[in-house]
Amino acid sequence: MQIFSLKKNTLHVWAFDWTSVPENFLGHMQSFLSPDEHTRMARYKIQDDRTRFCAGRALLRHLGGRYLGQDGRTLQMSFGDHGKPRWQNPCGDLRFSLSHSGVWVMIVFSERREVGIDVQSIGRRSLLDCMKIAKHAFHPDEVDFLKLCAEDIRLQKFYEIWTCKEAVIKASGTGVHGAMEKFSVLPLPEQKQWTRISRWQLRSLDADTDTKAAIVVEGDAGNIDVKRLSIADAGLETF
Repeated sequence: MQIFSLKKNTLHVWAFDWTSVPENFLGHMQSFLSPDEHTRMARYKIQDDRTRFCAGRALLRHLGGRYLGQDGRTLQMSFGDHGKPRWQNPCGDLRFSLSHSGVWVMIVFSERREVGIDVQSIGRRSLLDCMKIAKHAFHPDEVDFLKLCAEDIRLQKFYEIWTCKEAVIKASGTGVHGAMEKFSVLPLPEQKQWTRISRWQLRSLDADTDTKAAIVVEGDAGNIDVKRLSIADAGLETF
């Protein structure tokens, strides 16, 4: 497989433990950020949060540049009404979505098809907090589903629903406010199996036992091939 060659019916999902990114890249990654991204990074109060954000944006630009045959530092973004990013023309046919949580940075690339990705570290959030969030942000069917889940898996199922809904919203570019409770992602998809949500196809991704993730792609996913790629494939030794 040519790593940085995307076919029409292929998605490339890059999954990194940002703490394992080579030091020679970490030392240069701030040079990839735009002035706006530097401003956003500075708003994070915790050093790990700043590093995670910086690693995600730098890797997005590095990988985007490799696909487009350009220096990733020169790529320009434009944003939709609700903040959905894309490369400015003539690079707009390369679609992408980025998410980071815990130690994970995940990026999906597609040729022309809108895509969305979300990753969430389960962390220490309590089941009580999650059920309060669900009552305000989830579709009624999803709330009922969680109530019926055994308590030992309810937190996991909350995050499966959350990542699926976030991925759909990222792909559609509609924004979170007032949108999450309007649609259901049930029945929850399984890995390597697609579930249709309106004009979107949805599936879960594997990460680790404390992390949930999901991807969404526009249109018919029956012949979509998902390539899972890692830090070893990224060509970071060039930095």
